[in-house]
Amino acid sequence: MIGSIHLQLSPSASSYDPHGPHSTTMRTYANMDRVVERVDYILRSRIQGLEELTIQVEERKDEATL
Repeated sequence: MIGSIHLQLSPSASSYDPHGPHSTTMRTYANMDRVVERVDYILRSRIQGLEELTIQVEERKDEATL
């Protein structure tokens, strides 16, 4: 079995502070390598016969997620 998955990472909620000293937002995302490793592990352990897996990851830039 071959599979692929596309993930979009939203900025971490802790990276947004509208009441900070300069009211700036500094985008912080989860470690992409760690996310890929975790997704790979979970899918391969739960989907019997999964031989090949492609994982595409990108940072979501949508302001509405803040």
